Amino acid sequence: MLMDWLASQDVVPLVIATIRFFAAHGDRENRRKARLRHVRERMGDEVFTARLREAFEQTRAEKDWPVATLALAKLDHPAKQTLTFANGDVSPAMADDLAWLAEDEATLVRLDTHHRVVLFGRSEAGLKEKLDAAASLSSAANLAVSVVACPGKRWCAHGLVDTNSPADVIRRRFADKLPAGTTVCISGCPNGCAHPAVADIGLTGRIIRDDAGLKIDAFDILTNGGMGRDERLAKPIATKIPAKDVVDEIEKITMKHMKSMK
Repeated sequence: MLMDWLASQDVVPLVIATIRFFAAHGDRENRRKARLRHVRERMGDEVFTARLREAFEQTRAEKDWPVATLALAKLDHPAKQTLTFANGDVSPAMADDLAWLAEDEATLVRLDTHHRVVLFGRSEAGLKEKLDAAASLSSAANLAVSVVACPGKRWCAHGLVDTNSPADVIRRRFADKLPAGTTVCISGCPNGCAHPAVADIGLTGRIIRDDAGLKIDAFDILTNGGMGRDERLAKPIATKIPAKDVVDEIEKITMKHMKSMK
């Protein structure tokens, strides 16, 4: 971990230091490796953390950075409901209902990470009443398994494999099997935009050849990442698993590693 906490006035120098650090040490030859996490993997955690902290201290010492004033959180909306949209898909009806909620002074609508939108209300009962009236959001309010999937080859030019199909199967099969709080992250290529490298369970898409020599979708599987709660990177546990077998493989891994997952 780089540091336990960060003063608001240090955010800008840390961002600038990180950009400079990546410019100096990032891979400019291979676009697939042009990620800060690859610099960390190459240097190792101890060296990476020490050198990035040194860059931060040097940048912070360059001048007196402005003090950022953070707005106080609104205390009149204590009720909270998280909506999780499968595959990040928001239908027109869902968008209409979100807009309707946003126009109501009694409800705050805020975007979150991992395909989520968070609603805040003045009371639990009032927020529930609003959600009951927004029928299209029912599935998002009751999604049992958190699966984060990039668009995959459906929309992304870099996507190698389909990500939505395995994501849908995982949600159905593991609705009552995964430990509370477990997040599955699925990326359609090694770029890792869905962050499988830090996931509780991560899938990274790749192409392999089957016994007949035909190209097929496949995944590498990683487990036990920190999900940003700590510095842990997920560890590779299976490679080149055909897409048709990947959910069965996850079930085996889940049973074996249940105790180590949070």
